Formats: sequence, structure tokens, C-alpha cells
Amino acid sequence: MKTKLLCLILIISIVFTLSSCSKKEEYPLTIGDYHATEGVLAYYIDRIMAAPKDYGVNKDDSEAIIKKAVSVCRDIACAEKLMKDNSINLQIQYKSDIAEKTQDIWDLFGEYYKSIGVSKPDITKINTYEAMKKQLVQYYFGQNGKKPVSDDKLKQQFVEMFIGYKGFEGSFTKLNAKGETIPMTEKERENLIQEFREMANKINDGASIDDVYADYCSSQGLVVTEELQVNLVKENDPMYADDFFKKVSTISHGKAAPVTSGSSVYVVERSTIATSDEDAFEAYREVVLDEMKMPKIEAKITKEAAKLKVTEESKKINEIYRNVESVRSQKSERH
Repeated sequence: MKTKLLCLILIISIVFTLSSCSKKEEYPLTIGDYHATEGVLAYYIDRIMAAPKDYGVNKDDSEAIIKKAVSVCRDIACAEKLMKDNSINLQIQYKSDIAEKTQDIWDLFGEYYKSIGVSKPDITKINTYEAMKKQLVQYYFGQNGKKPVSDDKLKQQFVEMFIGYKGFEGSFTKLNAKGETIPMTEKERENLIQEFREMANKINDGASIDDVYADYCSSQGLVVTEELQVNLVKENDPMYADDFFKKVSTISHGKAAPVTSGSSVYVVERSTIATSDEDAFEAYREVVLDEMKMPKIEAKITKEAAKLKVTEESKKINEIYRNVESVRSQKSERH
């Protein structure tokens, strides 16, 4: 009797163990062979809620927001499929970028993302998708790609995308007696602009921008140890105010001018970016190629993604949406 009881317990234990092992993780979305995690879907729902116009949806249209988030997840699935079908592996520099970007994002926004159900591995998957698109650009259009873009075309795009300049800046802020940063008065602002205008005129009259810069630093009690380098900037560069690119673009090559932008005034000497400048070109080759061909890759992904079968767990998806909406609402009320 005791032996039979032990056998029965053993059988029940095995049944429960097998049941536990065979239980599959539930996903809100299954797209072909790809499973979108709750966190990845929550991430895109949050992104779309934050900038609905960028995604072409109404901020109050929950169905449209969910549909767009599902669409992005479908694109991720397609990118993975393209990589797998063509035996494409991510290059080491992309893997390094993924790890670095993931850590930076998690350090800054980890607590918030956890509150909406996004994990660090989810952020890794999202950054991997962006890297996969870059890798696909290289696969199809890179130097060793299926349809490589010629250097001549890349160089032409390079000089159209970027402007080069040497320059230095002065701030429209100052420190008060308490050591606090405050705006300059209108008169002080005008005087600073005039000072920078006079320095630009000196350069146009034949003075070296490096000498002018050294004199300016000396007047500020600073010592210059290196010559100014040529900076390359493209439109909508996050390092500059929105109008900076346009204003520098109006300066003739080789000429200098004062440029007021954001909370600063600059002395800018426009540089000529020669297509023969191999060092600069090589440094920006991938950026230029992405600018030229990323739209084509994204269009290919979206087109192919439309063919993939999508299985949605509507109840789970709606729960994710409501949670993100609730967290965003609470955050908005606190601010």
C-alpha cells in the first residue's frame, strides 16, 4: 500500500513537472517566428503617446496608437527575418553601440521604463533593431554590398549634408554676485554681438581666426594651447540650436561672420569641405550612406513586414496600453 502511494505521488509529481516545463511564455504579439515581449510593445506605445504627430496618429485615438505600435513590432520581426534569411550577422561595432546605448538609456530612464513594464533586455532588443537596419544598409549598399554606392555619389552627398566651419562662441549669460548663472542685459548682449562682429571683420581683413581666438581668450584670462579644428555639422544636429545650420550655410566659403543662435554668439569662418578630404569623408562614410539609403531599407522592411502573419492577444495588449497611459497620466499630474 505504501509502495503504491509513493508511486502515485511520483506520477503526480512528474505530471506537474511536465506541465510546468511545457507551459509557454505568453506574448502579446506573435509575428511569424518572432515574439514581441510586453516590454517592447509598451516601449513603442509610450513613444507614440509622447509624439503622436511623428507617427501620424491622434493622441486620443487608442486604437491607432496600438495599431502603430504593432506595426513597428512587425517591422522588427521582418528585420530579424531579413538578417536570418540572408545569414547576416551584426558587426562588432554595432554590438558595442547597442550595449553602450542600452546602458546610457537605462541609467537615465530605467526607473520610468520599469514602471511601464519595460526591462533592460527590452531596451537591448529595441537598440538591436536600429542596429540591424544599419547593418542591412551595409549589406545592400555598403562597399562590399549587393549594390554598392560609388564613392563619387557618397562624396557628393557628403558635401551636401554637412557644412564645415572653424569658430568659437560667447554666451549670453553671466554669473551674478552669488555665483548664479543669469541672462545678460539687453545692452550687454548687444555689446557682445558687436565685439564678435568686429572679430569676424578682422578675419575677413586678413587676420587668422586662430590669432583672433587667442586674443579673445587672453582678454578673458584664458590661455589657448591648440588651434581651432574644423567642425562638421548637419541640419538638425542636436548639439546646436535649430537655426545654426541655416545661418552658417549663408556664409560664403572662406569668409567669417558673427552668428547668433540659441543662447550664444559665435565667430564662424566657413570652411570648404573638399570631396578629396579622405579623412573627413571616411569618418562620415557610414553616416552619409545611412542618410542616402536608410529610407529605402525602411521601406523594404515595411513592405516585407506586411506579408507576415500577426497574432494579437487583444486583452493583454489593452492591459499594456492602459498601464502605460496610467503611468504617463500620473507623471503628468506630478509635473
